[in-house]
Amino acid sequence: FPPNTRIPAGGYLRVNASADGPSGALDVGFGLDADGESPAMLRPAPSIEDFLAFGPQAPGFTVGRLGSDGLWTLCDPTPESVNEAAPAAPAAAMVLNEFLANSDAGDDWIELHNTAGLPAQLTGCYLTTSNALFQVRAPVFIAPGGFVILKADEQPGPNHVNFRLPAAGGRIALADSAGLPLGQVTYGPQPPQVPL
Repeated sequence: FPPNTRIPAGGYLRVNASADGPSGALDVGFGLDADGESPAMLRPAPSIEDFLAFGPQAPGFTVGRLGSDGLWTLCDPTPESVNEAAPAAPAAAMVLNEFLANSDAGDDWIELHNTAGLPAQLTGCYLTTSNALFQVRAPVFIAPGGFVILKADEQPGPNHVNFRLPAAGGRIALADSAGLPLGQVTYGPQPPQVPL
């Protein structure tokens, strides 16, 4: 930040993150990946002042803090103003759409589809296989009628899950944040590089 940059009490400061490079004094000089990113705000020491790991996002919406607990949620854009929650579809609008369980490259994946006309929040939902359970903790939102791919590669990150899909066959299930089933698929042995 330029010297003497201040945010007044109760105020806001918008910092641009543009892939096209700096466009002014308050531009970080890089863009944020719509498939997930982990930006942090550092103090000069350096120590982390604030941090957010977010997963795939719905275009045209923002992620903002709401309420006294400061939970990250889907918002309508309100630059330099109070955050406003955006209407969202119920979790039941999300379905398992496609998956790859035998990738030559090692990157298995699960694709989810939002069947509703509003964005859907995947945050808090569970994905399971025959032998693993994963809760989506990062803010992840699926555009109306849109799709999101989560990598099933046991790697950390907001657009990854902590398991692989068994190529020999198994079950994939999606549940809401209360553990209520939203859908599942049982599959047999998978040939290499053929999504189902």
